[in-house]
Amino acid sequence: MSNKIYAVVATLDEAAPVVATLRDAGFSDEQIGVVCKNESVTESNLPDADITQTSQVGDAAKRGAAVGGATGLLAGLAAVAFPPAGIALGGAALAGITAAGAGVGTWSATMIGVSEQSPVLEEVDSAVEAGKVLIMAEADDEDDSALQRVLKQIESNHASTLQTSGFIEA
Repeated sequence: MSNKIYAVVATLDEAAPVVATLRDAGFSDEQIGVVCKNESVTESNLPDADITQTSQVGDAAKRGAAVGGATGLLAGLAAVAFPPAGIALGGAALAGITAAGAGVGTWSATMIGVSEQSPVLEEVDSAVEAGKVLIMAEADDEDDSALQRVLKQIESNHASTLQTSGFIEA
């Protein structure tokens, strides 16, 4: 999980300078997401938020792989300890059952994670529903001080158009 910063402005025109500040700070368009209910983000040449930014699909997949892998490992150990119909099972069967468990866990948790809202959207859901524009950015590394610096820069450079902003620890 990585931490995120966000800013809320009234229009896409007001969002463009905030996105420019993020780009100048070294964020790529893949790290920036813009969410707007009423206008087309794509037509404004701003980076549209993808499903990994608007939901918890990535975090859910990681949790699912861990839980599914552990469950598969336990099922594999049980199958090796108590082989069905006298069939001798070894390490390959154990590895296969563990991998299958991880796969099923990842798949099922991802299906659930798609429907869970991102922590950033939960924070500003009413503003987005009212037609405001949400800009969010996520850093690749875990350098919170760099994120905090960029957030302060956005808050000082765009204070007149900013409705709210913040830091989400994920």
